[in-house]
Amino acid sequence: MNLHRALYFSETVGEKGRTTLTRAIQQRGELQSQKRWIVSLFLWSLLLFTSSVVLAESGPPFQPDWTVLQPGVEYSAIPIKALADSQPSDEQIHVLRINPERARFKLALASQKGGHSRTLQDWARRENLVAAINLGMYQQDLLSHVGYLKHGPHMNSSKWNGYKAALVLGPDSTSLPKAQLVDLDKPKEKERIAHYQTVVQNLRLIKAPGVSVWKGSQKGWSEAALAQDQRGNLLFFFVRAPLPMRDFIALTLSPVFQVVKLVHLDGGPPAGLSIHAKTVNLDLAGVSNVQLLKSLPAPQQAIPNILGVVRELPRPPALPGKKQAP
Repeated sequence: MNLHRALYFSETVGEKGRTTLTRAIQQRGELQSQKRWIVSLFLWSLLLFTSSVVLAESGPPFQPDWTVLQPGVEYSAIPIKALADSQPSDEQIHVLRINPERARFKLALASQKGGHSRTLQDWARRENLVAAINLGMYQQDLLSHVGYLKHGPHMNSSKWNGYKAALVLGPDSTSLPKAQLVDLDKPKEKERIAHYQTVVQNLRLIKAPGVSVWKGSQKGWSEAALAQDQRGNLLFFFVRAPLPMRDFIALTLSPVFQVVKLVHLDGGPPAGLSIHAKTVNLDLAGVSNVQLLKSLPAPQQAIPNILGVVRELPRPPALPGKKQAP
């Protein structure tokens, strides 16, 4: 019924007719509202059903299995494909997660050890380390670090370069973390350097709060790297597969790691990771190209400077009649 007919009908049928017409219009409006409500309900139900199907197919977020090597030190070997479906590699990313408040770090420098470079395996055994990784890139003299490096009173390299991050160890106050990565372009963080005995400058890959800053080559190589997560843990990363740096950084930014800072330590054949624990015994080395991945594991190269985690000595058995100290 259009507007003109409604007006004509209202004028000709009188008050009773207008009442009947009003009721009819109201009933029609209520019917249309009910239809709209039913359609909306159907669409919302369809959306919820579709979302539940998608979640069911994708499954819960991936969570790695962590093996405790000693208090404050955990290890996990994670298939690269579990973190990035687009990655064709069958290799793993090896991750060591260290709580600086529970475990103790140690540097070993050839410049303090008679000038001799050693493999990570040899450094770990010589220095009683449960794990060891590259400290950073080094100069052609096979002694000096690329960037600033001070270890207590010993100055390995006094030259600061353009790298924007540093590892600091050994604070002069209990109010400071025992180990952390510092963004050197943030004045408040840079001020902390003066309060630490050990300072190691390295190439920054990720700045806080988890932002990639890599703009370099996309050539692939094996990678050893050091990260800090949201809880203040330090993480050793090693991947043997020669990945482009952009892809490697994307792996470390997986939510399972909660990485906020990351620095490059070394790449290619010099890169490596050694773990000598009761449940895990590994001596890993990098390669220079993808073809070498199919060959036998490469031997580790001798390197001058390493970062290690001190092995915790087992407690002696308690004497009869005495309680073990907490």
